[in-house]
Amino acid sequence: MAGEIAFLWHLHQPPYEDPESKTYLLPWVRLHATRGYLDLAEIHRRFPEVRSTVNFSPILLEQLEAYAEGRARDRFLELSARPAADLSEGERVFLLQRFFMVSWEQGIEPFPRYRALLDKRGRSTSSEEFLRIAKSFGHDEIRDLQVLFQLAWMGFYARQESQLVRELVEKGSGYTEEEKGALLEEQQRLVSLVIPMWRELEASGSVELSASPSAHPILPLLCDTDIARVGLPRAHMPSRLLARDEAERQVRLGLRVHARVFGKTPVGMWPSEGSVSDEALDVIRQEGVSWAATDEENLLRSLPAPADPSSIYRPWKVRAGPGELHLLFRDRRLSDRIGFTYARASARDAVDDLLGEVSRIDSGFRHRALVPIILDGENPWEYYPNSGEAFLTELFGRLAAREQGIGTVRVSDTLNWEGPVGRLDRIHPGSWIEGNFRIWIGHEEDVAAWNLVKQTKEAVDQAAQQGAD
Repeated sequence: MAGEIAFLWHLHQPPYEDPESKTYLLPWVRLHATRGYLDLAEIHRRFPEVRSTVNFSPILLEQLEAYAEGRARDRFLELSARPAADLSEGERVFLLQRFFMVSWEQGIEPFPRYRALLDKRGRSTSSEEFLRIAKSFGHDEIRDLQVLFQLAWMGFYARQESQLVRELVEKGSGYTEEEKGALLEEQQRLVSLVIPMWRELEASGSVELSASPSAHPILPLLCDTDIARVGLPRAHMPSRLLARDEAERQVRLGLRVHARVFGKTPVGMWPSEGSVSDEALDVIRQEGVSWAATDEENLLRSLPAPADPSSIYRPWKVRAGPGELHLLFRDRRLSDRIGFTYARASARDAVDDLLGEVSRIDSGFRHRALVPIILDGENPWEYYPNSGEAFLTELFGRLAAREQGIGTVRVSDTLNWEGPVGRLDRIHPGSWIEGNFRIWIGHEEDVAAWNLVKQTKEAVDQAAQQGAD
């Protein structure tokens, strides 16, 4: 019996809204929506036979709703909408500094006009030169830059589905203020399609949607910052924070937002950054979640040495408080090949390599292997030609045909796995980066930040005890 791939595509963005100005500081929710979020949905629509799990962070869902409803405004959007002739010197500098923030190879090079504007600005310009350079740009050049930045972030779905996007891509330069305004309206319409498309895909049965904790916190550190000492015994640590109640609230809120947006409570959760600990798993389990996932390193460090690397190719039941939680552990090598390597290969060669590796893994088992491929579902496509359409079409097409007998499953399909299931009494505390929490704790600024979190938590708790809302 051939192996099964369990894809988990994680879609997330941090909260960008400034709490005082209510302006979004960065545009990445809006721009990723017109590429990764729509393109990944479209490839699933084309190949409904392929099963996947797609994880949305709740804070991303709330921001997508705000953009779709016209409630979200970011500085990039405001300066895109303003007539080029009305921009101040400082605003023109802002555009020249930031409106080339896209893959130069895949986003800028295909547009001769965009490439010429980059060459005029300079590819390694120092900050003190921008004011001088900005004065050399005419209104028509600035307007084209405003438009081309939006177009460069359009994925293959937007370029095929939207007649306006197709026409503006083909035109390439010389845009009018009216065309720019129409494009920004079209961009909002495209963003508004994201959630309905994924809702339809889940209803069709080809996709399972899962959630993350509400604001994407590192749950194990929220439960107990000292848990970081296991993987970082010599790290400089903040004053110990014990905030399990807040971890519980974050999981509960995340599930609630997901249920409101998609109409059903998810059975699975990708803990933020794949971060797990015994206590964090207990928090997840007690909120009614059936499965979670993390990186292979956390499994291998939980097993007696020397750990067998092939142990990741099965589901695991991990003790979580008085119960247990169903866990999958990602194949880091194959996941990272999609995320970082295959963009440089031809679609056929990349898929040959991936399916060949899955077949090789499966050949070493008497029972079928379960190969968890878990990765960021939005960032890789920026570096693939045409936003990864050729690769995704090749991959999904060959999986739909069950080439080499390889199938695909949603993570919830593995809850009743017909084959070996591992069991653990404890989990190594770590994230999907190095099997520890180095990225989020131990550095001077991290220590200061965690101390502020603790002070804030204490202040909020004290106010609540005094009867505040």
